[in-house]
Amino acid sequence: MVARSLDGTDKYLFVAGKKVGGAVVRNRVKRRMRAMMRDLAPDIQPGFWIGLIAGPTTPVADYAGLLARVKEGLTRLGAIAGASKAPEA
Repeated sequence: MVARSLDGTDKYLFVAGKKVGGAVVRNRVKRRMRAMMRDLAPDIQPGFWIGLIAGPTTPVADYAGLLARVKEGLTRLGAIAGASKAPEA
């Protein structure tokens, strides 16, 4: 999920449901997602609302693979600087 912010600030949403695992696993997954967004933040154009939803395989996936998939998705949606397609609000 990516949307344009009206005030130009970046906002992030991290969701990990019970299918991901217990509370400890869900919190660990959300920490990993926050770390990914910190790593990608310099490349993201200002003013986007970005939501990441963890799937059941997220806890066992390696960090580099997750980071690559998130970056690819954000590039396709136009949130990464230099991407050609602008997102729809």
